[in-house]
Amino acid sequence: LKGRHYAINLHNISAILHREVSDIAENDIKMCNYTTIINSNCVDLIEYVKAEINSYVEKINLEIDACSYESEENFVLLLNNETLKIENKRLLIERYCRVLKDFSEINDKALWSPLLQKELVEKTWENVSVYWEYCGLDEFVIDFLNKKGVMDSLVKTDADDLTEEFVQEFVKNGKINYDTFKTYLDSDCPKYM
Repeated sequence: LKGRHYAINLHNISAILHREVSDIAENDIKMCNYTTIINSNCVDLIEYVKAEINSYVEKINLEIDACSYESEENFVLLLNNETLKIENKRLLIERYCRVLKDFSEINDKALWSPLLQKELVEKTWENVSVYWEYCGLDEFVIDFLNKKGVMDSLVKTDADDLTEEFVQEFVKNGKINYDTFKTYLDSDCPKYM
């Protein structure tokens, strides 16, 4: 392991994990490979994967069909990794199946729109507000707000921290569909509506 004289591929990574971790589950290797590596405590393997992060993501993480269940913490680490190419980050977002608590965990704001499109952040007014502060009321947040599932979640969440400025822009934009807008107005949501 120390010499890094092996190719980064699923066979080698799997063999190393099986040798180094006695109770490793095959499903973990296939469904959350990066998380499994990080949690393995195999320092040399972890350092090698981190040093070759683009190669790892392209040859393993994106190639394993089921590998879309990384822990939130490790998914955030991948998205915040400055060495990882933006294209690889976007491909990871396309595959990911869990929901992040909030946008503020992701440093690269260019990734916020794809996360919003895939509904990979918790449906809270706080996340909508944080997104709006940096990106405005753009087409991505409008599309997000117009989704019935998003609306159903938002009307149940705390909206007390929304600014009057946000609410006025929301009300005046004219792109929220009528039924959605009416539901927001009829709810206990924003006090400024």
